[in-house]
Amino acid sequence: MDHLKNLFNKHLRIKSSSSDNNPGQDQEHYQACWPAELESPPTILGYVLDVNDRGYSRDIGRSFQLGGFTYYVFGDTFCKDQDGYFRGITSNTVALVSDTGKPTKCTYQSIDDKGMVAAFLPLTESEKLYREEDAKTRIMLWSFGGLVEVKEGVGYVWYQKSIERKGSGQSTTEYVGSGIARVEVDCETGELTTTRCGELISPEEPGFGCLSAIKHGHHVYLYGQRSGSCKIVLARVAPHEVENTAAYEHWDGEGWQLNNCDNAATLWEDIPQASVFRSSLFGEQYPFVMVGVTKWCDNKVQVGIAPAPQGPWQIKDVGVAEPLKVSGGHRYCIYAHPWASEGGKDLFLTWSETWPGGVVAAKLTFTMQSPPPTPDSSAEDKPAEVEKEL
Repeated sequence: MDHLKNLFNKHLRIKSSSSDNNPGQDQEHYQACWPAELESPPTILGYVLDVNDRGYSRDIGRSFQLGGFTYYVFGDTFCKDQDGYFRGITSNTVALVSDTGKPTKCTYQSIDDKGMVAAFLPLTESEKLYREEDAKTRIMLWSFGGLVEVKEGVGYVWYQKSIERKGSGQSTTEYVGSGIARVEVDCETGELTTTRCGELISPEEPGFGCLSAIKHGHHVYLYGQRSGSCKIVLARVAPHEVENTAAYEHWDGEGWQLNNCDNAATLWEDIPQASVFRSSLFGEQYPFVMVGVTKWCDNKVQVGIAPAPQGPWQIKDVGVAEPLKVSGGHRYCIYAHPWASEGGKDLFLTWSETWPGGVVAAKLTFTMQSPPPTPDSSAEDKPAEVEKEL
């Protein structure tokens, strides 16, 4: 019997401090050079593993914090029983990081007696029926963009839904749209309850929030990929309106337009997987940082900086994401995790290896410099739409 529900006790709750989320602030008299340079190639720290030592094959590895708890979200997870036998695939799973000082260790919330890890994003009853009626069909719900906490213990994630159909000797995957899910945490136990909200957004629309999502000032900013391309666009919405996609405003390069996706400006191209976060790592003039990977399967770690969520973005590759155990293939889903970074010049990140690998943890160590003098400037000189943190 292997049932891990209710593992979480109140003593596991670890509140994040401001330094957990702001690499760079511990060395207030220095900042990372731009264009960014590393002191040495990325340092590999090992795989992100479950404490039950079953060695799951899984990918994505995006993290979030909610109600003072820290979690990893994984994609396709190849589930095993306690004897190590394969039991099936769960397309999305979530695991608790009980000690943020040990970011390569995590614990699944729920595993049933057969060894199947519970899904973070649950299937609807109609989806379960659809799957049962056709054994050659698999429904995938993948969350790449992280979570935004809109009030204590309540947050939202954005996800993509695809359907895999297996045929004779080959399979096809159809992307059917993106969606929003509300996530609530039990602030005593750390257990999560996830509820998918409303209808799917058409696959013809940009998948706002599916690349990255952050809360800044009075808005939630949602980065997504324009349909049929690798052009990244941006929307924003008030936190209390997250479920109302009709309230999303889109950045057109000059201002914010309501429901005007056609004119949404391209922030950058060819980097479809990335995390965007606030940091003082590159100085006060560039508080928004992006870490990601290109679509070219070149394994290069991309770092970008901007004065505001909408940019303008400057982007540079700083190193190569090397494999840990899986030779060949490519690395993808490169994400930064500021909560696990030590501050100063180091940044903790992860990337995924091709099957049967897993999520690899690594550290970037940036070359630092003294910051330039802060010029006196009027409000008119400041970047448009930069809002004060609430």
